[in-house]
Amino acid sequence: MAACPITAPTRLVAAPEDFEPAEDVWYGLYAFGDDILFTFDRYDDPAREHWRLDRCTGALETYPSLVPGLHNPYVIDTPNGRVLYANDDDLRPHVVDRFDEPGADEARPVLGLPDSSSGVSFSSRPFAPFFDFSIPSASEELILGAAGLGGRTYGI
Repeated sequence: MAACPITAPTRLVAAPEDFEPAEDVWYGLYAFGDDILFTFDRYDDPAREHWRLDRCTGALETYPSLVPGLHNPYVIDTPNGRVLYANDDDLRPHVVDRFDEPGADEARPVLGLPDSSSGVSFSSRPFAPFFDFSIPSASEELILGAAGLGGRTYGI
């Protein structure tokens, strides 16, 4: 998906007047096509607030879907549109928002993945999106699995 062209240096947003950056903090800036998500709050701020900017229209709005405790947002392009995901502190993926539908969604865990899974990653191929994960077993042998979006969980 092509992004709206920016042909000159452009200030997209300005920090709040009382903002004083700390040297050891990464605040968060993510670009997904024409959607830019950002925050000026510290990573560990329990009241962390994200903003969403449509860089084509310049529309700026608060973005409540990416709640405190979720981080590392990424998108998967599905046949029905772009879906935003993020991980919680236990690395469990959450569905954050569908970019193709207006308004913000409420973040929710991806269903069907075992609670003890680790090493979750994803494929963003448009016609075969899936998560893959590993589960530690009692014999210390890793069990690999995959969960297709809209499908069942299978061992691989």
